[in-house]
Amino acid sequence: MTLREGLWVSSGWRLRLRLRTIFPKTMIVLASFFIGLLTAVAGAFATGLVAAGCVEWYRIPSREGGSGYFVVFLGLLGGIVGFILGCFSGGVMEADSGAGFGKGLLAAMVIVLALNGTAAIIARLLADIPPVIDGEDLFLIVEFRMPGEDQAPPVIEGGGASVMLGSIPRGSHTVRKHERGPIWLDEAKFIDGHWVIRGAVGIFTRRGKRMISATVGEKINEGFILPLPARPGKKFLEWSDRLPRRRKDGTPPMNRLSYRFRVQRWSTPMKTETVGPFEIDTITRQFFYDEYKGSPCITSRDTFRIRHRGRRFAIDVKADEQGEIAEHKDEFVFVATLPSESPALLVQIRKYSGSNGFYLLHESAERPITEFVADGYDLATFPEVEAAAPPAGPVYTRSPDRGVLLAGWYLLGRTGMLNTRTLAVHRFAAIPMTYDSSSTQPLSLSPDERSFVRILEAMAESGKSTTVLAVTDFVADRSYLLPIDRARMRFSRIGEVNAAWVDHHFTWKRDEHGIDQFVERADFQPLPYRGEFRPAFAGRQEYRLDLVGEDMRTAVESMLIEHFKAERQPDATDYEHLFKLDGQQVSVCCGSEFAYVSVTFDPGVDEAVGKSFAELFDAELATGKYDSLFHV
Repeated sequence: MTLREGLWVSSGWRLRLRLRTIFPKTMIVLASFFIGLLTAVAGAFATGLVAAGCVEWYRIPSREGGSGYFVVFLGLLGGIVGFILGCFSGGVMEADSGAGFGKGLLAAMVIVLALNGTAAIIARLLADIPPVIDGEDLFLIVEFRMPGEDQAPPVIEGGGASVMLGSIPRGSHTVRKHERGPIWLDEAKFIDGHWVIRGAVGIFTRRGKRMISATVGEKINEGFILPLPARPGKKFLEWSDRLPRRRKDGTPPMNRLSYRFRVQRWSTPMKTETVGPFEIDTITRQFFYDEYKGSPCITSRDTFRIRHRGRRFAIDVKADEQGEIAEHKDEFVFVATLPSESPALLVQIRKYSGSNGFYLLHESAERPITEFVADGYDLATFPEVEAAAPPAGPVYTRSPDRGVLLAGWYLLGRTGMLNTRTLAVHRFAAIPMTYDSSSTQPLSLSPDERSFVRILEAMAESGKSTTVLAVTDFVADRSYLLPIDRARMRFSRIGEVNAAWVDHHFTWKRDEHGIDQFVERADFQPLPYRGEFRPAFAGRQEYRLDLVGEDMRTAVESMLIEHFKAERQPDATDYEHLFKLDGQQVSVCCGSEFAYVSVTFDPGVDEAVGKSFAELFDAELATGKYDSLFHV
């Protein structure tokens, strides 16, 4: 070190000592602040890594950004805690000196890493981590054998049909957590004097002992301790022996059911169906609870693979009109069997562009024929067919992505029609400056079966939208719009428009070319106004009238008071008037800006009361006494 350098260092130390003498607290505070900033960055990063691990371990869904928000929130929290620890550590270590700054930063970092490491270990130990084979999640496939005296096919008599897999902590006899999967009674087989039924459920954890139970209606409900290790190896891909075994003294077990099991990778088909020359493999990724027509059910998230005469089938997706192939798709998100004379399938793929496409698949001269129908996500049938009622019991299975279409015409997306009987395909252009309203379901099909009607919203040059009926001749690829006369047809909301409403106001008339045209009836009688009753809207009953104002609210309130003995309460606001009915609250709202009146009954009000009110007021509307209160 030169003399100049020595003097420079010496003067620096003298200045530092003088500053420490003058501003002792300020130096410590500034140093602690910088330690806090550095520790905050480390804390946010470390906590974010732990949160990302928790997303995977606890399977936090990404729907609506849930997993992302979780990671960001915990990362911010880790940063705040790190900053506080850094500042505290700097103050304790008197970080105004170089040694103190280093010690303070090291202590804060060690504490942050120790806390995050401990949290990660605890979170990992408490998480339900599913076992894997070759990196794939697993399903448990169970085959139950019914007792020999049960000669009748198994059916559901109340209850449901499901298999449950539960986790029991070591040293406990209580199921900590469980998941359910389906038992497919429609696949029951009669083998060697016994009915055999098959079920499946996802293996969701490595923790604890495993137990399974089979539930078939109210008649069968038996459970077993499952000899499945935490990390089953490939030998468990094969069927186990029939369990439970006989006791050591040779006596049979007390259980009525016996079973065998195996595990299965999720990429292995859950089931395979044969339709003519086609084989359809169902690849199930997950079973989950759903609801169908008010009944709970177990459904599945599926994709499909298809083989034609034993060979894997794929669709060549074209990128442009020149016919260049963009990709080969051999995985299908929807498959339906068609009721045509020759075996045929309607399939849907997710294309490279992000859209979905419908394709018709059939055979000619033992060769697979693929025909593009339309892009889109929805399909609707005409005539509309009421879906079959769910099987009895609260738990059953259905696959919304594997259908059996009925005979008739189907509208696919907005630009394709398919006749499931003849396999006729018609593609047509979308109507410009229109968009779907509440439903894409066709409302009428012409007698010559070449045109259909649906309700759309048409955009005017002013930017305002108008509800119209759109008629498409899908054979000639020609469309035209019919306006709805709101005053004469007493149209107040889209929900009123159904097939009966359309048939009342319009009809098909054959022109000079022998083609059916859709026209307004000249002699229709106006239908009475009606309100819309929602039996369980957001937990409450609601009766709503559109295109009305304060005068209609007065009439509604009069009926509540006179016929139902409701007691008026102090008004909450000009918008909402409150009443008491059998101790429960009823609110009558009038949105003048949007021209509606709604009557909302709290959940405590008997549903029969709300329904009775709707029927009585609709009867009053039918007399015509309130017609002048509708502003059409």
